[in-house]
Amino acid sequence: MTAADLLTGKFVRIGESHTVAEAIGIIFDPESSSLREIIVVVLAGDGSYLGIVEPRDILESLGTELSLAGDDPVAQVEGIRRGLAVAVSEIAKRNIPAARKLDNLATLLTIAARTDASAIPVFEKRQFVGVIHVTALFDALCKATIAVEESTLPFMSGNPQKS
Repeated sequence: MTAADLLTGKFVRIGESHTVAEAIGIIFDPESSSLREIIVVVLAGDGSYLGIVEPRDILESLGTELSLAGDDPVAQVEGIRRGLAVAVSEIAKRNIPAARKLDNLATLLTIAARTDASAIPVFEKRQFVGVIHVTALFDALCKATIAVEESTLPFMSGNPQKS
């Protein structure tokens, strides 16, 4: 199994000058009142990869604005407005360890262990080709582990081993 096998189509590319408000519009689905499982990939003006924006990044950015506003409700509203107008390029995670399209499962697990992002960017040569959700990687690891030998895995039997 390689990175190419785990690539997801659940990401949206947006330009570096788009705002946090626009990223929220992509991630949040007002019809179902819930978050979509979509990664927002930020691209530079020339189309090159800049980084990823996740809900956590938005929370940190807006939280900073709110903490600066203190307890004043008017200042809090203004802080949120300022935070929503920030360009996504300012809050995007830029130094996420990346994978190559042909990296194997062991390499992908090593990369995932070095990041707190929920997705790993994937490149072929220098070209961005997509992302792998960490949950897809975990799913692949579980399936590979189960395939090794079901009878030796304590979580596969009805009786977990106690230590």
